[in-house]
Amino acid sequence: MTTMGRFFVWLSGTSHDTLVLCGPYERMKYAALGSTLLVPAVTGMLAGYYTIHSLTQGPVLSAGIAAFWALALVVIDRAILVTYHKGRRQLPSVFIRMAIAGLAGILIAHMLVLFVFRDQIDQKLDQRRQQSIAGLTQAAQQQIGLARSMEEARGSSAIHAKQREIDDLKADKERLYLYSNGRPRERLLIDINAKLTLAYSELDQLHQQQSYEATRQVEARLAADVDKERSRRYDDVLSRTAALHDVIWERAGTGVWSGLIAYILLVLLLFTLDTLPIAVKVLLPVDTYERVLARTLMDIENRIMLEAQERWEAVQLETTHRIESRKLLAAPAPVAQNGETTVAAG
Repeated sequence: MTTMGRFFVWLSGTSHDTLVLCGPYERMKYAALGSTLLVPAVTGMLAGYYTIHSLTQGPVLSAGIAAFWALALVVIDRAILVTYHKGRRQLPSVFIRMAIAGLAGILIAHMLVLFVFRDQIDQKLDQRRQQSIAGLTQAAQQQIGLARSMEEARGSSAIHAKQREIDDLKADKERLYLYSNGRPRERLLIDINAKLTLAYSELDQLHQQQSYEATRQVEARLAADVDKERSRRYDDVLSRTAALHDVIWERAGTGVWSGLIAYILLVLLLFTLDTLPIAVKVLLPVDTYERVLARTLMDIENRIMLEAQERWEAVQLETTHRIESRKLLAAPAPVAQNGETTVAAG
């Protein structure tokens, strides 16, 4: 078997020593099973890079987190494959992995849908920007009108007086035409016209003398807010997610369900890819490798139990011998009737 094949076998969580006892078909099968661990790792790495890059705009940080996520998926899947054996109660670990795959599938599918519908999302965000600018302009126009009216009210006395003067001159001119039968005196008409011209000039000067400082402040604030809104970039996930929600449901309201269907299909596809190694392992029947592994594990367990039993029996014999020896050493020596001491042999 090549180095790549041994690496795939290692990824599948199988014992190389046990797999050698099986046929070449078993080795090929488990090498293929190990290669399936790269599928969720690669998809998770790509989706993780796009997700983090869309949040931070940092390629180095995005690549690091994506690589860590891919490594975590490989480690988790390999741990489940190593510990999973037919006939044992390991459904909780499989369910936990399926739950992780489901969450990861939804997250990755969401980011891919954001990428697929990026043009429609940009259009929706542009519409929101225009609506926001229109709202700012409308509110500012009201404030500008109010500020202008307040400033004009402060200088209205002179303006109104000049306006009444102009109205009086106009009335005099009309009366001059009326009482002269359409042929007014040229000298009086020239005099009234000169006064009207002077009055209009003075009225314009009065208007120009007003500073309108508050009005200019409101206009400057409006220009700053509009520039800020125009330069704002909706690159965050929340803004684009809200725009995607509007796009999908607006399409659904018109009878076009392509956005929602694409979202659901991507979730199912990524969930399937993410759980592919575990699903293949669970669906595999009990094969030669499983039988050989079960027999090998049983033999190892029996040998360990036998060795433990032998060691326990040896310890018991040694303990019994020591206890008997201590009893013999602690026993008193027998005394003869004539006062002589008899030493016991042994």
